[in-house]
Amino acid sequence: MKKFIFLFVAGLMSLSLVACGSSSDNTYVYSSELDIKNLDSSDADDGCSFTAMHAIIDGLMTLDVDGNVVYGIAEDSSVSEDGLTHTYVMKKYMKC
Repeated sequence: MKKFIFLFVAGLMSLSLVACGSSSDNTYVYSSELDIKNLDSSDADDGCSFTAMHAIIDGLMTLDVDGNVVYGIAEDSSVSEDGLTHTYVMKKYMKC
């Protein structure tokens, strides 16, 4: 009888974990201790908003595991001769 109860409880526990699986609807779930006030980087003024933006927004350039600057969503860049214009070529799959 104890084996049956153990198997029944183990089965219920495993069924309850089915809802914890990943979904295929491309939803990103972000948990924060406070409300996120704004995701506009030009208007945000609180730490929670900046932390959320950092979690979901990729930059033109980023850091690799060794701390070197590498391309993020850009695939190439150039600087004009006078140094005033920086041009970035976006990766093919990026949408603007």
